[in-house]
Amino acid sequence: MIYLDFTLKSLNKINYLDQVLSECQRLCPIFMFNVPEFASQSMTVGGVNIPKNTMVMLDVVSLNHSQTSWGNDALSFRPERFAPPVSPATLKAYHGFGNGHLRRCLGQYLVKNLHKLFLARLLSQKQIQLTVNHENVNSIRRCRLPFIYVPDESVKLVQL
Repeated sequence: MIYLDFTLKSLNKINYLDQVLSECQRLCPIFMFNVPEFASQSMTVGGVNIPKNTMVMLDVVSLNHSQTSWGNDALSFRPERFAPPVSPATLKAYHGFGNGHLRRCLGQYLVKNLHKLFLARLLSQKQIQLTVNHENVNSIRRCRLPFIYVPDESVKLVQL
């Protein structure tokens, strides 16, 4: 078995891993809704009038799967969507850790770095495979708990 010494400094040079993690979070968000926020102006969304200062919650799954924001291949796994330079439209449409700098999850950098270290270590030794092939991300079964999705699928780890 080959042991690779991964550090945060070495992983920060692997931009593609960040892109893969962002695309995974976009396609399979954990949280169904963002933190509640107040409408900054009066607006009409889907025929519903929302007055200024009304508390709203964004449906993250619908935003992250929107063909308006992500194109006809919104449900395709394409990490290059997050390749630098990331467009302002992509940043606005992506709701992986909340929206806006002041409303983002305080632990987002910790979580991203833990994910990177874990995946780099795991994928240096194993290959992850779903036990069932899926043509579409929406066909992956999930348990719906209050405000979160939990995948209900098995994976297997195959030694490289």
